[in-house]
Amino acid sequence: MPNRNAVIGYRPDGEVRWTFTRLRDEIAVAARAAIAHGVRPGDRVAIWAPTAASGSRPHSAQRAKMYGPLP
Repeated sequence: MPNRNAVIGYRPDGEVRWTFTRLRDEIAVAARAAIAHGVRPGDRVAIWAPTAASGSRPHSAQRAKMYGPLP
């Protein structure tokens, strides 16, 4: 199953396909970025990102804003 498609998206320059392996890796990067911003287990966070495959990677400073834990 690691090489099966997990995310399929479309954008002006073509189709985007992420395998389950790629999605797992992107989630790990996003989790590390959240931890670096001070997010801890149990914290609530807000993420503002586009609704596209590129927005599935909220750690990207160019595409999303992560402000850290909410009160």
